[in-house]
Parts: sequence; structure tokens; C-alpha cells
Amino acid sequence: MHFARMATVLACGLLVTSRPGEARADEPLEALFGAKTGIGTNLSGGPADLLGFAVGGTGGLSIYRFYAGVDIMHFFGGSATEGGVTYSASAWMGGVDLGYGFTIAMVTIRPQLGTGDLLVNSTRLAPSCVDCAASFLSKATAGVHNLYFEPGVAVLLAIGESAFVGVDANLFVLPHIVDESGDAPQTAVTFHAQVGVHF
Repeated sequence: MHFARMATVLACGLLVTSRPGEARADEPLEALFGAKTGIGTNLSGGPADLLGFAVGGTGGLSIYRFYAGVDIMHFFGGSATEGGVTYSASAWMGGVDLGYGFTIAMVTIRPQLGTGDLLVNSTRLAPSCVDCAASFLSKATAGVHNLYFEPGVAVLLAIGESAFVGVDANLFVLPHIVDESGDAPQTAVTFHAQVGVHF
């Protein structure tokens, strides 16, 4: 009888002292929306950095910890000059993320796989003749679509009952890309920070 009373008191104490964010981890359905910013390392091919600094948004649903979401990001890219030719590139990325979250107190660790379309815009600017630097020929390639895969891990921290912050690290893979470097697989690493709401 004494043990039963102690167990009852302990259970009541845990219910009273539990934090609001911890209860959400066991809810079967949760929606998340947020803003993202980050950076991508240079891909393994091409003179100009195609990724670089990025901004965008994310949103999705977690159902019994299984996550499905969408990402839209703009990579501002960069430029480089080789042999008198100036290359510049940037890209839009849109795709889906699938993952599963493991929650410890206020922290969710979510291995995930992203896939979708990378819309590449690149420009090559070259002098039209050897001795006339003021005269240029421009060749632009716009709207080139490329399939990407982005396996990675996201770590999210719940703040109160409705907000969260998070970071993620990923391997960015383009198995088939057509650009100035030719048609070959390319890889990079991407890092993002995000802030948003969940309910």
C-alpha cells in the first residue's frame, strides 16, 4: 500500500512538472512551417560556384514522427573568370523531404532524404576578340532542370508551445547535370538554419 501511494505521488509529480513542448512529441499529427537560410559548398564541377548563400522556406507534416515536407530555396551562386572568360551561376531548388524524427525532451533529431528539381541559370561572358577587351560575346543558359538528392540530418529545438529553431547538414548530389563542365555527377555539402512555428 505504501508503495502504491508513492507511485501515485510520483506519477502526479511528473504530470505537473512536464514541460509543454514535451507533450507535443507524442501527438500523432503536427504541422511545421519555417524560414531557412544557409550555404552550399562549391559543386565538384564547373568554374563558378552554383550554390553559395541561400534563402527560402520549408513546411510539412509530421504523422506519428514520420515527416513529409517541401522546401523552396534560392542559391545566389557566384562567378569566376578562367582564361579571360567570366562564368556566373545561380539556382532555384524545389523538392520534398521525407524523414523520421527521434525526440528527446525538447529536441528532435530527424534523418531525412530530400529530392526534387534544381533549376540552374548560368552565363558565360567572353571577349569577342583578343585585342578588344571592351567588346564581349555573351552566351546564357537559363532554365536547365536537374534532378537532385539531398540526404542529411536535421536537429530541431522546440521553444515553448508553438515555435522552433533548427539546423541541418546534408550531402547534395546531382547525378546528372549539364553545365559548362559537361555532363557528369557532382556533389556538394549544404548547411541550413531555420526558424518557424509548429502546431
